[in-house]
Amino acid sequence: MPRITFSLLLLSLSVFAGPAPAQPAPKRVERAPAEATIIPLSENWRMDGDIPVNVLLISLQGLANRDYPRIYLEYPTHWQWETVRPLIGFAWSAATARRSPASA
Repeated sequence: MPRITFSLLLLSLSVFAGPAPAQPAPKRVERAPAEATIIPLSENWRMDGDIPVNVLLISLQGLANRDYPRIYLEYPTHWQWETVRPLIGFAWSAATARRSPASA
């Protein structure tokens, strides 16, 4: 009997809750911001370690980047997400190319 009750509860929750609302599409910006902040994340994802700080930073990144990119999180080098390090090199080379006299 408890199994049937639990199954009915789950079924009713899934029917009445409905689908989750869709997230809005990311905004395209004409150009990158003049400045952005890179914040390194810790490799310590233990509950008694740095996970509260890392989760807070991930949440704040979403809030800060609503209009345009302001904050990039730098994951450890052996992690799957390796999007920031190539951007650092690209941004540095683009900035130095703009300041060099040869490009003027």
